Amino acid sequence: MNAGADLFYGSQNCGSEGLGAGSPAGDPAEVGDFHLYPNPAHGEFFLHFQEEGPKSITVLDLSGRIVHSWSNVAGKLNHFSAEGLARGAYWVRATDGRRSATKKLLVH
Repeated sequence: MNAGADLFYGSQNCGSEGLGAGSPAGDPAEVGDFHLYPNPAHGEFFLHFQEEGPKSITVLDLSGRIVHSWSNVAGKLNHFSAEGLARGAYWVRATDGRRSATKKLLVH
């Protein structure tokens, strides 16, 4: 499985809600209970966050091997190509330096 340079990323501003909005005080909210769609993905997928701040995004195969990663991803709505990913299941991890969240992505 070779993701290489076939994957790309783009972002679009779509609002101004805060990261972890609605979390109880003192509760270290995940990096945004982000939305991953469509899932399963067919050629592309989107990540929608509550906050625009910079994040690192990592796509891992189920054995934990990093398939692709992006740093300093900003914006609330981010577009990624899945063209370089073989069919199967992956983990998508988002980290803002203090918190992280991981979701499963299926590629068809």
